[in-house]
Amino acid sequence: INTANSELSKKNIKLANLIKDHRQFNDELVAITKEKDLNKSSLKNVAEKIVLNSNRLGKLNDQNNLLKINLKKIINIFFP
Repeated sequence: INTANSELSKKNIKLANLIKDHRQFNDELVAITKEKDLNKSSLKNVAEKIVLNSNRLGKLNDQNNLLKINLKKIINIFFP
């Protein structure tokens, strides 16, 4: 009976260690998943800002081109 109890005790210790390792693994997995979700959200925000700034740049380029055209017209009026 002592041998059986000793073996059972060893198996219980192994099981407890496995459960502990499993909990640690799950905790790490949860942390990694949260970090991944946060990074995904940050990347989405950056992508939206890139699109917004690209659109603004396009509008500014259009306005700049209009200003160049108007400047050329004014120069041609005063210096034909």
